[in-house]
Amino acid sequence: MGQKTIDFSIYLTKYKDASLAFFKALEACRVEKADKLIIPKGTYNCHAQRAFQKYYAISNNENGCKGIALPIIDQHNLEIDGQGSRIILHDMMMSSVVEKSTNIVIKNLEFDWDKPFYAQGKVISKDTVNKTFDLKFEDYVEYRIVKNDILFNSHGREYMISQNFWLDPEIGPVHNLVNIRPKHWDSKSDKNYQIEDLGEKTIRVKNQIEQLPEVGWSFIAKWRNKLYRVNRSAPGIYLRNSFNITLDEVKVFSTAGMGIIGEHSGDITLNKVQVIPTPGTSRVVSSTADATHFANCKGKIVLKDCVFENHLDDGLNIHGNYAVADRMIDKYTLACKIKHRQQLGYEFAEPGDTIQVINQNTLIPTGEKLVVKNIHIVNGAYFEIETQEPMKNISSGMGLDNITWSADLEMTGCSVGKNWARSILVKTPGKSVVTNNKFYSSMQGIRNWGDMIWFYESGSVTDVLISDNQFIDLCKVGAGYPVIVIYPQAKEPQLDPPGYYNRNIRIVNNTIKTFDRGILYAFSVDGLTFENNTIIRTDTFEPLSPELPVIQIEHCKDINISHNTYEGGPEADIVIDDLSKKTLTVKNNKGFSHDIRKN
Repeated sequence: MGQKTIDFSIYLTKYKDASLAFFKALEACRVEKADKLIIPKGTYNCHAQRAFQKYYAISNNENGCKGIALPIIDQHNLEIDGQGSRIILHDMMMSSVVEKSTNIVIKNLEFDWDKPFYAQGKVISKDTVNKTFDLKFEDYVEYRIVKNDILFNSHGREYMISQNFWLDPEIGPVHNLVNIRPKHWDSKSDKNYQIEDLGEKTIRVKNQIEQLPEVGWSFIAKWRNKLYRVNRSAPGIYLRNSFNITLDEVKVFSTAGMGIIGEHSGDITLNKVQVIPTPGTSRVVSSTADATHFANCKGKIVLKDCVFENHLDDGLNIHGNYAVADRMIDKYTLACKIKHRQQLGYEFAEPGDTIQVINQNTLIPTGEKLVVKNIHIVNGAYFEIETQEPMKNISSGMGLDNITWSADLEMTGCSVGKNWARSILVKTPGKSVVTNNKFYSSMQGIRNWGDMIWFYESGSVTDVLISDNQFIDLCKVGAGYPVIVIYPQAKEPQLDPPGYYNRNIRIVNNTIKTFDRGILYAFSVDGLTFENNTIIRTDTFEPLSPELPVIQIEHCKDINISHNTYEGGPEADIVIDDLSKKTLTVKNNKGFSHDIRKN
């Protein structure tokens, strides 16, 4: 069969409206089995009223009916070449959904929104005597003040301030942010503050915070009301039930949610992808949640030479989800439930999948595995698993982890920083290689966890290499954060016999520049190597946690801390508990204390 190319401009000429033209052009690609869609370089405006719409339950986002500019559904062997085009979305809509599709390439495209889904203002003056500061909002911000409550209007809804931040134009979230940012601006709070509208999009705030912001800082506020959280309502690109997907030189700006999320998909490549604020504008935020997020995926997730900056959550989170056993109906039928509200409706399993049973207190596998024969959905929060073999005694509250959907991760040459929260969360049992990246976020550079308390995200790892990366002045927003944290949020460790959540983690040949003390905290790891790393103390900021040990190890086995160098500060200390010390190797470190302290 010969190649067939479809030209988007033909459909734009016919339908006059970009939203409808994209839908019709993609429909033609599917029907005619085209292998290429050309979008001539230009700027295209899409509106939800004429766009394809569909209800989606998206993991870690808000469920709902979404308008979609590029609905790539049931497409196969298709390349979409934007040739440098920019698609501007109006209203609450997503840029693209790739669903039930295979072998898809999207390249040379930019996605932006006409108005951001957050409030942004700049501090233009402050008065230290009267404890006031003046804040000038961007022109797009619509607000009113009612009895010292500030209410924002966006896309036909009214919101109160939710989570908010001070951002420095150069570094992102400011030093010691958690102790100086405003609380919710709510007249029912115990804060004695006043807001005065000065006109021309400017307000004066008095007695809101003890430490006044600096002139030039940007104020960023997410929005909320009783029914709706706008900051996770319309992610940028959503990959669902799709395989062999490549995003090549794609840029995502200003999303009302995650920049890119892949769910129940596999073999995904992001090459030179950027999630950043809109260039050439005063905007200082890219996505209002994670830059990238992959839940319940398989195959390999590859991120190469990407840039993620100024997003309001993590740069990357890759994980599974825990379901919870409700009760055994019989030896072959298990009733289950979903606990986190942003997982309602997600596809937990399908016939043939293997489910690992988890102790809900220790997060350690019980040893029992279930092979799914069938799954019966009752509603978005409740379902039944029919198993191929009879089950043992599974009690209410035990965790269920679908280990069939576990991806490998390869992340190289990426830059992640100037964002609220962590650079990356590595939480997949597959092989993970994180090398030659640059991390400069406001919290940890790398975090591993799993929990059955709040997020219900599974995250045990078995093979992780973290090498040749640069970690630069992380953990600047508040006290208590080491640069690398390996910490499942188990209610209690498994002591008899000792059980370990993670295995085989190597942290080698990295350069870690830090103004603070803590570098590594590890809990519940069997096999951890920290070797040939260079740690350099800087004077970029005042330390927030000078009391933290440089390295702290708890409830671990086979730990090797060797050939590391610590420069620019008092000797590096290692703190370790009795169990971990039994199988500890420490040798040939420079700048480290010879005394290993006990927890």
